[in-house]
Amino acid sequence: MDPQHHAHAGQRATVHGLVDALLEHARSEHPDIAEWSVTLSQSESLLVPRDSDKLFRVIDGIPGYYNGHVYRDALIRGVPGWPADWIALTTLASDATYYGHLLDGAISAHSPWERES
Repeated sequence: MDPQHHAHAGQRATVHGLVDALLEHARSEHPDIAEWSVTLSQSESLLVPRDSDKLFRVIDGIPGYYNGHVYRDALIRGVPGWPADWIALTTLASDATYYGHLLDGAISAHSPWERES
């Protein structure tokens, strides 16, 4: 896939729609990675549906879970002060990171802050 594509044909994306598009994109590019975390502004995190309050995992053979806002098997992190127009999708399993821009639905592997410097 191109380093940047538009999930919503250049139109303003919904928070829920862009989170879905980011997860679909990342999971198609990295089907072997199960651990994803979505970072967005605290107020926009309220617009993402909540499937559960626990993300169950087995680590080193021991079952357990993370507490938090879980949607589609990903941990949703609302961060105070996070830029309102950006959503980040990250994983600890690799250096794969994707950014979604709510104003035009663009998804990119390049940080928007890298472009500004």
